[in-house]
Amino acid sequence: MNIWDSYTHMGNQDFADNNFEFALSHYDQALSHANSMLHNNNEYDFDYIINLILISHCNLANCYFELNWIKKACEQFEIAHQFLKSAIVLSNNNQLQIAALKSNKLLKQKWLNSLKTYIKKIPDIQTLRSYSKSMCSTYNIHSFKQMGVNHDHFSNLVNHNVCNT
Repeated sequence: MNIWDSYTHMGNQDFADNNFEFALSHYDQALSHANSMLHNNNEYDFDYIINLILISHCNLANCYFELNWIKKACEQFEIAHQFLKSAIVLSNNNQLQIAALKSNKLLKQKWLNSLKTYIKKIPDIQTLRSYSKSMCSTYNIHSFKQMGVNHDHFSNLVNHNVCNT
């Protein structure tokens, strides 16, 4: 088990035990380690490292949702999205760019799954719009319909074109 796995495993245990503050600490350590792996990469492929970074951001977001810190939860997805965008646009490394492009699908799925799980915690349409600007503009929220979500609150969000591109 590598260091990232260890931190994530501890965070997952804390999360399962509803110790969200401890989970945040472990997930943050996992994210820091994944970022250091990216910058000191000698042995891992970029697909692997980028997925670790995205999973860490998503784990942090889910903790924030559990703590009802909606803005911070959405910010984690925004940070992850900006990370991918920067890797695609600003990087001179072709392998990193390709890995970031491929990881867009993972981020979209993680974001939609989190919204599906925590939709009742999002107080209103404007909150989602204001906290998830780039996510909404990139990943149309109507993707939820494809997932078969019929929750009334979500339907209200969709009907008001929350993330209309």
